[in-house]
Amino acid sequence: MSKLYTQTMLVLLSATSILCADEPKTLSEKPTEAEQRVKQCLEWLPPDTETIIAAQGPFLIPAKDPNPEKPTLTELGEFWAFEPLRAVRKGKVLKALEGQTLLLSLEGARHFRSPRGLGLCPYDGCQILIFDDKFSDVGNKLMISLRADVDRTHEHGQQDLLAFDETREKDRWTIFIARPRPNVLLCGTDRQFVTTVMNLMESPKRRPDAPKFTNLPEWRHVDTKARFWAIRHFDPGNASNDPTTPLTTQSRAANNPDPQAIGLTYSFDPTKEPQTAIVKYLTTNPDRERMLKSVWYREKGGRNPMVTHDGTNATEMRFPVRNGQVGDEFILQLLMVLGHAIYI
Repeated sequence: MSKLYTQTMLVLLSATSILCADEPKTLSEKPTEAEQRVKQCLEWLPPDTETIIAAQGPFLIPAKDPNPEKPTLTELGEFWAFEPLRAVRKGKVLKALEGQTLLLSLEGARHFRSPRGLGLCPYDGCQILIFDDKFSDVGNKLMISLRADVDRTHEHGQQDLLAFDETREKDRWTIFIARPRPNVLLCGTDRQFVTTVMNLMESPKRRPDAPKFTNLPEWRHVDTKARFWAIRHFDPGNASNDPTTPLTTQSRAANNPDPQAIGLTYSFDPTKEPQTAIVKYLTTNPDRERMLKSVWYREKGGRNPMVTHDGTNATEMRFPVRNGQVGDEFILQLLMVLGHAIYI
């Protein structure tokens, strides 16, 4: 285990997901409950959401974080499901949720930007956490506890939006928490983003002209039935501020320049053998394979991915997962390309 990786995971676990594409997705005539949950959450996200990260349960909220020196990809996927909730009051809020059953964590994020120093890149986003039906009493107690320790409370119709000021490295973050439904908890980093989610939840029907994430080119390449999956559709509007975007000719601290990039997907399903982490990168760049090798082909001992092209703009990279783990740099690279770069 490299020193860089150990230090990085310590930063990630103390300062602060993961995600997924296997085969091109086919639509089911009768969606399962899990598929219906995902569909509903997508309708609650602002249309300019750039990154979507999902962790599908059910799984119990663990009592402690994974071992920073030897985490499994599954542990890291579940760990990211509660970002940025774990940052509130030094993890006190997350501790109160220990043992609860989470059915789905779905994050929407946009407007990634550089931190003032080290740590996670600030961003605007919201984590939608859907618990099972037994969450009601715990949720009531949690909100009472939160109101007693809140920095500010914003009224949103019949709901309260609680704001908590937290310092992470050299950056000041404000974390917003709301509970719009008995089994739904919202935790976000931007008031406007969270209130948009709340407004869309309250709307009986989304506007017929509203953009649909399922129309994005990345969507046909992501397996939303996988336990962990994600997509990112690169936003040219924020390219001047985003240290992770490839949509520039400039090499930055956390990017790989590719002005022709479109987006990417990620998936990992620990129930499938052999275990494989799958990344699909979409670009019209004819030199994409050489470019991808310079970014992802850094592992020794046979951990480099198997690369295939499907005749479209997508290049698929399959990374072997051994004993639940991937290579040292994979986690950092994955978070970076999804916009969640960590400066160490």
